[in-house]
Amino acid sequence: MSDAAREAAEAPAHIDFGARRLHWLKNVPKPVAARSAARAERPAPCRPLQRLARLTRKPAGGTSIS
Repeated sequence: MSDAAREAAEAPAHIDFGARRLHWLKNVPKPVAARSAARAERPAPCRPLQRLARLTRKPAGGTSIS
């Protein structure tokens, strides 16, 4: 990815950019400076166990007879 494209995208947080390197492209007489781009591997945020317990469904009260 070129620096101009990266600036236009406003450096999205979900993408990690590599170091700027020269790349030789087919049918282009001079090397092109560009960066590699890959999806950012971010760990999932941890939630306290009590907050997770509140998100779960509570069983219906009483018993059912089928």
